[in-house]
Amino acid sequence: ATAPLPPGIDELMLAGFIRNSHVDLAKCRTVDLEVPATAEIVLEGYVDISETRIEGPFGDHTGYYSLTGDYPVFHVTAVTHRKNPIYLTTIVGKPPMEDCYMGKATERIFLPLLKTINPEIVDYDLPWEGVFHNCVIVSITKRYPAQARKLMSALWGTGQMSLAKMILAVDETIDVHDYRQVARELLNRIDFENSLVITEGILDVLDHSAPKPLRGAKIGIDITGPEPDDARQNTLSQTDRSFDPFIKGCEDHNEIIALNIPFTEVSNPLAIISIDKKAAWDGHRIAREAIHGDEEGAVKIIMALDKDVDPSSHSVALWKFFNNVDPSRDIFHEGGRLFVDATKKMKDEGHPREWPDELKMDDEIIKLVDEKWPRLGIGKGAVEDDAKPDFESGLD
Repeated sequence: ATAPLPPGIDELMLAGFIRNSHVDLAKCRTVDLEVPATAEIVLEGYVDISETRIEGPFGDHTGYYSLTGDYPVFHVTAVTHRKNPIYLTTIVGKPPMEDCYMGKATERIFLPLLKTINPEIVDYDLPWEGVFHNCVIVSITKRYPAQARKLMSALWGTGQMSLAKMILAVDETIDVHDYRQVARELLNRIDFENSLVITEGILDVLDHSAPKPLRGAKIGIDITGPEPDDARQNTLSQTDRSFDPFIKGCEDHNEIIALNIPFTEVSNPLAIISIDKKAAWDGHRIAREAIHGDEEGAVKIIMALDKDVDPSSHSVALWKFFNNVDPSRDIFHEGGRLFVDATKKMKDEGHPREWPDELKMDDEIIKLVDEKWPRLGIGKGAVEDDAKPDFESGLD
């Protein structure tokens, strides 16, 4: 049901393709429809498209509680099931969770279809932290100038791929599933003047970063090989610089709680900082102030997170980045630096919508699940990370 099939293509055809066998169907009892004959539980009913009710908030696969909204009502006319049925479901939350593997299967299954209409595509990856509609990493065989930008436009106009908020295009030599390699390539190749493409389009209903629902800014980042007439640099690493002044400046700033520099031997080092945000635009202001002591210009990119986020937990930092950033509002460059504000937004920051809470299991549920791990032979169970963020460089 989550598969991004073209209009008119039945999901049961995809099910048969995956199973390599047809799907046996049975007639429903109260509606003129057919359903898989081996279904564990079937809810029969109807939807009146003119009738809506308020739904939410509830925990969703983004790791946040979805915002309330008007949605169609399903009227149940019958419930049928097998003898001793098994109720199948997935647990959602901060990635990675069970639904991540459903998204990964979709990614792999639909790659050949994307390559059919976009033959320059070599491979693509939808990172878990991007919850499958916030980030696409795509490698291409580049044959002419601006080809990556052409592909971005094509992807933003293709089915559910049109919901993607961020697209990163890399050369065919890059393994899109090797995130460390991708990160190094990005930090070596990005040019703040020429690599970034910011546009606007439709967004997933679960995207909470945009000021308006269902539409907002998108960003494309083109770090494919340089073209003959542009000034983008080749992949070069710099090692003859000191990060000490930058780190010292952050330590002396009473609103910067912690800092991490994931990669140092790259052309454009990234510093991730967690800040004590108290007022509108603090993310912008403190990110700018963080570089005041960095006269050597050692750090080129600064990303600000809320104080409860550990900047050394890179997966969580990326999850915050993909979910909390509106590219037109929260990404800007000046003075040869790129700034990213991935903090929660306030109404005074041009964000009139409610900001959702993170999905969190209560202690009783965590205890209940942990008690089942020994019986399942999976290990010690859920572990809460109580490690406090601190200042560190993340040297490789």
